[in-house]
Amino acid sequence: MSEDNVTLHTDGTSKKRHHFISYLASTSSGTVALSLSDIHAETSDVMVKEAEEALKGLTELLTLNDQDKQEEVQEMLLKVKNTMTDRASVNKAFVRKFAEWRADVLPKVLPYWNNLSEPIRADLIRINDLYCGKHLVLNLQEYAQSALYEWEKVEEDGKLGREKHIVWNRGNESATMLAVRSICNCLGPDADPQSGYSFEFNVHLEDRFQERSHLQEFRGNRFNIPFENSTAVYFHIPHIKSLFQSYKESERNRLVKSCLWDLEENVVLAGIRAMAMLERQITTPLMKMLESTIHVMDTSSYYTQTLQKIKQYMLDPTELMHGQTVLFEDFPPEKDKLWDSLYLPVTEELEDLTQQAVIIISHSLCLCMQRQLQDHLPGGKFHQPSQAIRQETKSSPKHNLAPEYMFSHLDRKKREMPNANTITIEGLVLWSMNSTLDFLDDIDSSKATELIQKARKNRKNALQLYRQRRIEIRQHTSEKLRALEMRKKEHDVKKMEDIISFTEKATEYLLCKSPSDISTMEEIIREKHSGVTEKEIGRIMENALKSQLRYYKSVNTSTKLDSKLFHLSHNSIPHPKSQLTQNLQTVLKFYNDSETARDEEEEASPTSQERDNSRLLQREALKRKYAFQPAAETTKKQKTTFPADNLIGKRISMKFKTKGKRHHFYKGTVIRRSTRFDMDNFMEEEDEKLIGQIDFYSIQFDGSEDLYVYPLQKEWDDGCLSLV
Repeated sequence: MSEDNVTLHTDGTSKKRHHFISYLASTSSGTVALSLSDIHAETSDVMVKEAEEALKGLTELLTLNDQDKQEEVQEMLLKVKNTMTDRASVNKAFVRKFAEWRADVLPKVLPYWNNLSEPIRADLIRINDLYCGKHLVLNLQEYAQSALYEWEKVEEDGKLGREKHIVWNRGNESATMLAVRSICNCLGPDADPQSGYSFEFNVHLEDRFQERSHLQEFRGNRFNIPFENSTAVYFHIPHIKSLFQSYKESERNRLVKSCLWDLEENVVLAGIRAMAMLERQITTPLMKMLESTIHVMDTSSYYTQTLQKIKQYMLDPTELMHGQTVLFEDFPPEKDKLWDSLYLPVTEELEDLTQQAVIIISHSLCLCMQRQLQDHLPGGKFHQPSQAIRQETKSSPKHNLAPEYMFSHLDRKKREMPNANTITIEGLVLWSMNSTLDFLDDIDSSKATELIQKARKNRKNALQLYRQRRIEIRQHTSEKLRALEMRKKEHDVKKMEDIISFTEKATEYLLCKSPSDISTMEEIIREKHSGVTEKEIGRIMENALKSQLRYYKSVNTSTKLDSKLFHLSHNSIPHPKSQLTQNLQTVLKFYNDSETARDEEEEASPTSQERDNSRLLQREALKRKYAFQPAAETTKKQKTTFPADNLIGKRISMKFKTKGKRHHFYKGTVIRRSTRFDMDNFMEEEDEKLIGQIDFYSIQFDGSEDLYVYPLQKEWDDGCLSLV
């Protein structure tokens, strides 16, 4: 690193529970990949250690001893002035610990440190923790999806779209985004290979409408895609309906029917239209701004404008609904035919639903921006940055996509080279991303040769370090598994102790088994504590009710029983006696009803002996179904001579009959005259009487690796054997 004010990028990912972390550095010359390595866990301590290893990796080609290399790492650490992350909780902790490490190193690197004033020291120590702007858009789409899910429950108290026709569990996904995703899965470029109509849709668009598809893949695209595909889907609604009108109802598969059912729902259409309007006038201008060449600190004013506009839509979205919003003058919305489709006349109901959807989504987006952009909004440290901060962040990108690109390389190499280890993939990825070949071509040939020779000499050391890392990862994983096993044992012991304790307390007066037992328990308490006040009786009764609830909670295994029934308080306020009694009555009624249903089911169900007999009969029927034997008795006799000497190595066809079915022909190859081993292991029992009378041959049928032994002369004479 020859420049100051370097921006350090980092991000992590997991592939099949295998963790990876990447580091890159941005300077005025561009972004350089530093390392891609596997780790045992993505924690802040591990990330700081890997950052140090990434910097050490830059010194490997320098002819230095260990002490000099450490000093070189500290010099490079001094040049790192900015970090760029997605602000996940682990990244926040990493930045804090990285800054502490750097602050500890500064006095060792700067000989004049003790002579500096406190303000200057503070400026040198300060790390500018920058936030990836595109992850803001990613979070906006997640908040919008959650808002739509809640809004749909208010607008339509029941099922939506396909849910009215088929059994469908969409979990926490909104019906709007389910429809958008399903249509892309049906008609998009990455359509389902069995149920998709991508090719037919493209042909239909070109022939009938002289149009092309605007749908995009969800896979491999993260930023702004839900918004952009909502716009594309709304534009293509007439085209989609036109395509499938030419198909009979019986020719439409379940995916097609689901998409059409979703598009019949006004609530779903309104959600799609609202997302599309926000894409055209909010999120896409934001993306254009983030991809422009403006200074990273200038994004604060754009973020502030965006938040102000969203707050306006929370109260009155008329401007958005009429397409009059120009969020940024230098990044105006694109007004094409997709834009025009959003503002075609619609029904009054759809217009009203769209407006309500925009208002609800805007509330959610406002909350997201206030949480994610505290540093850039009024009062934040980057809202009106000093000239020093602007200079320090001059070469910083506005997003953290560099690690995403590295992970996309990792995915591709993993598919192309499934057996390659991480250090091999790291070398290929760094070679590609850093344009190493171009660098070697640009420098003096002798210098290039020297660097290549050093890299070759360093290969052995790099492999040793990688193997040591793999051993450490395995040790950490092994320790983690042992810790999980120990924790499970401790949990089971604690649970059993709790059950014993709760049982003892619940049976102190009476273990309630039905709602009527609650009043009986109260009578026992009054009789046992006849000399105390009514207030004290009430307190004892409350404790007894709590003991009953704790007991039933400890033994409950049903997922159908609401867990809130076992709560003893709400918002830190203890439940009164009446609420505890009501909850316990509900629990006891549930168990009584379940016990009754179970008894009735047991009475109606067959006995174990009956089930065993039925299973035996089914097994025998299955054996008969797949059993086969030579069909000699139903065929005509052969009139030609059996070719005994010319049969070895020949292709044959044998006729068999399957019980209950017609005859079948099986082709195979005659391997040899059967040996004693073949006859002992592969011969049918019914053919044993022919031993010594005629020769047996070993056959391997097509599609099988097993040998079969048959008296082929008998099969030939019976007309069951022929040469192919």
